[in-house]
Amino acid sequence: CTYCVSGEKRFYKRLRFRSPAHVLREIKQAYATIPFPQLLFLDVNATSRPEVFNEILERMLAEGFEHLDLIVQNRVDDLQESTCRLLAKFNGVLLWFGIESASPRMLEFINKGTNLAEAKKAVALARRYNLKIGANALIGVPTETDEDLEMTFKFIADIRPDRFYCNILSPFPGTKIHAYVKENGLFPDDFDSCERYEIRNVLEKGFIKGIDYDNIRLWHRIFLSMHFLN
Repeated sequence: CTYCVSGEKRFYKRLRFRSPAHVLREIKQAYATIPFPQLLFLDVNATSRPEVFNEILERMLAEGFEHLDLIVQNRVDDLQESTCRLLAKFNGVLLWFGIESASPRMLEFINKGTNLAEAKKAVALARRYNLKIGANALIGVPTETDEDLEMTFKFIADIRPDRFYCNILSPFPGTKIHAYVKENGLFPDDFDSCERYEIRNVLEKGFIKGIDYDNIRLWHRIFLSMHFLN
């Protein structure tokens, strides 16, 4: 995605994967120290290698960890039914999807690599197994219009996630969106600190020329008001 450094080869020249046995060993060691009730798989996309993730879940179930609540970050285009079937055996599960936008044009602009059909399919699959849904939206993106924002709002309202958060774009250094902003002369004239990338500062002061941040602040409040859907 253009707003994230995770896929940039300049930052990650070599990628290593941990084995299911290694992951389970760490979970057991941590649980022996502090018997936690909830486990978050803090991975950019935990389900990108379903055969590996499924083996981790199977090993956890075999070791008696089915009483845990799990939080899993994943994309909408690679969620497998086999994974959902295993997740349904745990006490509770929250699948957190990066929906970001429901505008096909904006999804292409941020190079999300997903579409609404895939998002609807993933949500339906999760619901079929009684798994809770979390969703992220991303606003404040260059070229974005009110029509784009309305499409996202309506889509989020339609899928009724159990958890929801609305993020404001920060063009972090090293991302393609940072290069876009810089090449088009869209950085503020008074840009002088990395603190400007923090979401509260983005909301208060704005960041990218040409974006109406008064309007973005309004949309941010509108999106966050959707907590009533839960």
